[in-house]
Amino acid sequence: GGFKKGTTGGDFGVAHNPIENIWVAAGRGEHKENTLQFSLDGKIWQDVLSGGFVPGNGTNTGGFSVSYSPVDNMWVGVGVGTKKENSIQYSFDGKIWNDVLIGGFEDETPGQYTGANVAYNPTGKVWTAVGHANNGKTILTSYNGKEWYNFSSNSNSNSFKDQGRGVAYSLSTGLWIAVGNDTSGGIDTVLYSRDGKTWKPIIKGGFVTG
Repeated sequence: GGFKKGTTGGDFGVAHNPIENIWVAAGRGEHKENTLQFSLDGKIWQDVLSGGFVPGNGTNTGGFSVSYSPVDNMWVGVGVGTKKENSIQYSFDGKIWNDVLIGGFEDETPGQYTGANVAYNPTGKVWTAVGHANNGKTILTSYNGKEWYNFSSNSNSNSFKDQGRGVAYSLSTGLWIAVGNDTSGGIDTVLYSRDGKTWKPIIKGGFVTG
């Protein structure tokens, strides 16, 4: 087991299913099944049986993030795909992975499809993923892990204009937070949401864009 390490790094994301005691990790691999790996004890790792992301050690390769839902007993992973639907994948056992049915990310660069991060809200039963998009649709939402939608009223509202990089949900506050690149920088680089669909810039703070 283990991932391919290139000039820009190796493994990226990992999650655990406590019900079946299985770990899944995402990273860069020698072949697509090697970009997603699973373990039953956290010590011995093997490639998934099917699915996975673009292999290699370059910037536009690999799996980037994986999340598990105990409510749906379902996994969702994001990474660099060969097509839009391949940038988000789902699994029910952590070993066999499938492209989503609807949605996905399409980069600013033609022919590149990159999902960067994914998280789950067990209370609202909502998945949210962020990634790269040439149309401002950098935040996608799903209620079943298979069909993904952007709820922006236009291409740039409720979303980052460039790239979504990270997303997390807080059970204690009921709040989603997403971070990413936006051409205006500042408060537009950190967004918050109550439902995973409607996003607003924070009131104070944020990062420089780049």
